[in-house]
Amino acid sequence: SRIGLPSTSMPKGALSIWSTAEATVLLLHPILVHFPIALFAVALAADAVGRLRANALANALGFCCLLLAVVGAAGAVVTGSVDMLRADLAMATHAFVHLHRNIGLVLLAALVCLGIWRCLEWRRGGGGGQVGWPYLLAASVVFVLLTFQGWFGGQLVYGLGAGVAAAGQGVVSPEEGQLGLAPFAPLTGVVHPHQGHAH
Repeated sequence: SRIGLPSTSMPKGALSIWSTAEATVLLLHPILVHFPIALFAVALAADAVGRLRANALANALGFCCLLLAVVGAAGAVVTGSVDMLRADLAMATHAFVHLHRNIGLVLLAALVCLGIWRCLEWRRGGGGGQVGWPYLLAASVVFVLLTFQGWFGGQLVYGLGAGVAAAGQGVVSPEEGQLGLAPFAPLTGVVHPHQGHAH
């Protein structure tokens, strides 16, 4: 279901502004999702360099990028949740979007935990901030899940057409596009992603 426009008794100009604002809000999630992925990738790489070469600059870069990744992930989760409520999704697609949202919440919690861990490492190192191997291992696991989440979101858009107003314009058929997420259907209770009714 969607949040409807204000009363049609509003002036035409006001309705146009509202429609533009609504469309802009719906564009925020696909913009924001790239930031936590890129920032966390840089953070992990910088922390690895800082660990291997005892490089204070790399440690500082890793610390700052991780904190920014947490902020970006929070923004992505919030805007994605808004999109989920506003988009006119088929029931089967909505179930996959729910799973995507839940993975996002797990990732946000994991990034927050890494941020707290990183702060403790920073304080323990007297500002040097060099991380230990257990942290790098945990961060690597989170990065793998974050990469999977990015792929999953791409499949929702390009495979199932979630949030896409003009569909049927991909490089594969709609039926082929839905095959990417088919292995994860049991996690949503959906057997055939292409079947369902409007949400």
